[in-house]
Amino acid sequence: IQTVHRRGFRFIASIASAPAPQQTDAPAPRAVGGASNPLVGREGELDELLTVAAESAQGTTRVVLISGEAGIGKSSVVDRFVATLGQGVGPNETRVAVGRAVGYLQGAPPYLVVLSALEALATSADGPVVLAAMRAHVLDVLQQMPWLCAGDPAGIPVAEASDRQDLTSRLATLFEALASQFPVVVVLEDMHDADAPTVDFVAALLESHARLRLMIVVTYRPGEAVLASNGLFQAAQAVCRHTGGREIRLDLLGADDVSAYLRRRDASFWTEAMACDVHRQSGGNPLFMVTVADTAELTGSVGTDTDRSVPDSLRGLLETQLRTLKYSERDLLMTAAAVGAEFSSLAVASASDVALEGVEEVCETLARQSRFLRTIGVVDWPSGAVGQAYAFRHQLYRSALYETLVPARRRAMHQRIGEALEKGYAGATREVAAELADHFARSNDHERAIKYLREAAQLARTRFAHREAVDLLDRAFTLLGRQPAGAERDHVEFRLEMDRAASAGARHGYGSAIARVATEKVEHLAERLPPSQERFVSLGVVYGYHLFRSDVPAATRVAEHLTRAAKELDWPLAALGATSATAIVAHTRGDYELADRSARIVLASMPADFRLPNFRDVLTVTRTAMAQNLCYLDRRAEAESVSRDAIARADWLEDPYEMAHTRMSASYCAMLFGDRETTQHWAAEAATISRRYDIEVIALNTEILAAWADADGALAARRQRVARALEALDKTGHLNGKGVFLGLLAELEIEAGDLAAAADALAAARAFCESTASHCHLAELYRRSAWVEERLGTGPGRRGHRARELLEEAERIARRQECALVLGRLRSGGGGLPR
Repeated sequence: IQTVHRRGFRFIASIASAPAPQQTDAPAPRAVGGASNPLVGREGELDELLTVAAESAQGTTRVVLISGEAGIGKSSVVDRFVATLGQGVGPNETRVAVGRAVGYLQGAPPYLVVLSALEALATSADGPVVLAAMRAHVLDVLQQMPWLCAGDPAGIPVAEASDRQDLTSRLATLFEALASQFPVVVVLEDMHDADAPTVDFVAALLESHARLRLMIVVTYRPGEAVLASNGLFQAAQAVCRHTGGREIRLDLLGADDVSAYLRRRDASFWTEAMACDVHRQSGGNPLFMVTVADTAELTGSVGTDTDRSVPDSLRGLLETQLRTLKYSERDLLMTAAAVGAEFSSLAVASASDVALEGVEEVCETLARQSRFLRTIGVVDWPSGAVGQAYAFRHQLYRSALYETLVPARRRAMHQRIGEALEKGYAGATREVAAELADHFARSNDHERAIKYLREAAQLARTRFAHREAVDLLDRAFTLLGRQPAGAERDHVEFRLEMDRAASAGARHGYGSAIARVATEKVEHLAERLPPSQERFVSLGVVYGYHLFRSDVPAATRVAEHLTRAAKELDWPLAALGATSATAIVAHTRGDYELADRSARIVLASMPADFRLPNFRDVLTVTRTAMAQNLCYLDRRAEAESVSRDAIARADWLEDPYEMAHTRMSASYCAMLFGDRETTQHWAAEAATISRRYDIEVIALNTEILAAWADADGALAARRQRVARALEALDKTGHLNGKGVFLGLLAELEIEAGDLAAAADALAAARAFCESTASHCHLAELYRRSAWVEERLGTGPGRRGHRARELLEEAERIARRQECALVLGRLRSGGGGLPR
């Protein structure tokens, strides 16, 4: 090791590769980051640098500024650029010299970054040429670097006194001399930390009129250049105006870039969801991205969105940058950190003792300097107040500031911010409900936090984000558990359970386990409430659960309860809601005439703009039930017309659940008439919508209908599709229609020639319908069963007798229900299977 004056130490011993380790049976530790981190999202910048280098090699001096915040990847781009240039060999290939400014060293001599680059050239294969040029132009500098001439018998001649102020021009002349020998690229990193003479040196090179094969690459942080006293900010502006100068601004990486980077690290470990988390947590800053990724690969997972503490490996870097702030600036940014990653000057002014004008002056200055903040627009509160909107340049800046707040001050700040937002958004709080809930939860104002979590969940539900709605409600229940017991808490819990039942039903299915828990709590809590519109709607939620579970007796009882409850309310629309429930459950029982009569009453009287909160759209669901009911009454043209009306209304509402459900119903109606092409058409549309909005139950229903209708598909695969979908439906708890779907499975077994399997499927279908009182399709199931039994029999024996019994039961049920569809088939073909 050799001492290097005022810089540190240098290895002077020979360096050899270590022997490869012996193979062992022990598992190798997980590699973090791979052999080298891939460069992503900077391909365009790298190509631009290489293009400029090619121009420079033809004899044109070029200065390229690479600017960006700390960790943005300036050094990574430069390193890849240098490595690419270094692949060439020969006298005409570009020589590259790299130096880095070290302003953090107190008393560092002038030109240190340039001399570092010069030393790199002098110790390369071109050392003799470089040393000769140094002897000719900067002998005084060479005398300060005697190690460069170690072993040279001529030594270093004694230099005459020189004017130190003239070193800028002499260094420029030196590089001109070198560029006359071969193309030269000089990389000067972190120039915001350099001294003023070095900045002047770069400007002098650009102003030279000589045609030089010289390229200067300068990296710097714009925010720190503004504050630097070395004149870099003004020099950078001059470079950008010069014909030989240009600037490359590095911005944050996008989500696709982060995903590509992580896949190159370890495609087997990183999923798209994890990549999104890394992008969100790092803000697209490459340095932070690598740190988050390293931590995730060591721990096996990415931290949650709420786990935003500053990694130890970055804490020093962030604290160093924060120390460049004035106290007043840092204090104001701490308040902004409590507001959020994005914030308005209005909120910061409300939570601090600084006037709005003062807040905006500080934030504008920092944003203009590209330090910590960026401007993102204007914000106007519904109250009429107008201010500027800002964002932290990435999340970890905010985290570093927020972590410095003591708990008491945090709570006080969040309370003041929440109250200011509440006042500013009076009458329109749903827009910022999630933000309000977060502030009040952090200030321990749980009552307000629960209120706004519910508002946020309602907003999520109107946007069909049911998963997010359930998550928000779960947070509200957590806070509710800390509230004292009593009537007020019961009422709040009732409303939350109503909301959860609606969102969980849409997300997981209205017969799912999570919907069951919410529904049971709603039913229990409703018993403590007096008659009201809210309690009436809660009965509708309970009714829907029983219907989707195919518990027809229970659904019938609740429908009757709805009718009685409607009479107690001074609310005419309640009676129509109860009539709709009556129509749907009557159809499910097979009481087609009552179902048709009740549905027509609803459709004739219900206002088109009416929708019950926490409930399906009454007009749409009534139309779909009516269309299916008309099919069993063998009125196909009218059924198709009602189906089209239902689809049109669902599209008008722009409600994904209703859009998918109405198309599934149209597919079901076409199936009843044996129209495979139309069945497949509507099933495909319903499936597309269901997948897009993650509506599992409808996706499974349409999978069964599509598999049945797919006449061109392999029969074995179609049977497997139906069987898997039926199994998945059982797990969701959605049993409504199971008897029909078992009947479709039986048809596929018949197509396959497996009559015994078909008989078993039909027996299971009949048993299900009999046990649940879901009789709308029961007559058709008996008719099909008779056909199968007849084919299985070999004469007038037991199976022949059983076939006649099944056929008679089919006719008896069809006559009782006045099911014209089955009666017509019985008359035209006896027990024949064809539709």
